[in-house]
Amino acid sequence: MQFGEFTLQKKNGVRITTTPRKLFNALYKSAVFAPNNSCFIGKVKYYKTPKLKNLLHTKGAEWILDKTGIGVAKSLLFKRITFDHEKEVRLIYNSFGKFKSDLYKFEVNPFELIDDIAFDPRMEYKEFKKHKTKLTSIGFEKRIVKSKLYHIPNFVIKV
Repeated sequence: MQFGEFTLQKKNGVRITTTPRKLFNALYKSAVFAPNNSCFIGKVKYYKTPKLKNLLHTKGAEWILDKTGIGVAKSLLFKRITFDHEKEVRLIYNSFGKFKSDLYKFEVNPFELIDDIAFDPRMEYKEFKKHKTKLTSIGFEKRIVKSKLYHIPNFVIKV
């Protein structure tokens, strides 16, 4: 099922909300399990460069050589502090099989996965309404809104 394509240049981005459990369960259901294959989900941690270098120096070899797969997953759960605004969560599917791509694509049921949808606040209201109508017509019954991120609240200053 395709909801459509959105690009930030056109001010028609969309944010979907879900839970880590729903994401992990979707990956787990689709994964091909064989010896040494594993699924992980983790919150990315953000470090300043000296701390990051030290972490790799002290833990890097241990993580890479870990036969459980946990170490490899841990090695993918950090970034430089510059990106801490992303508050990223990563799904990791560790497979020793051969894939045609570096991406592991899997199907999800958007009606189960998505908790709510918020459209770009800069999107024209008419465009938002069109997307909302389409989503409800295909059976999406959860919250669909146009973000109010840029709405300026009314302030009263008493002098």
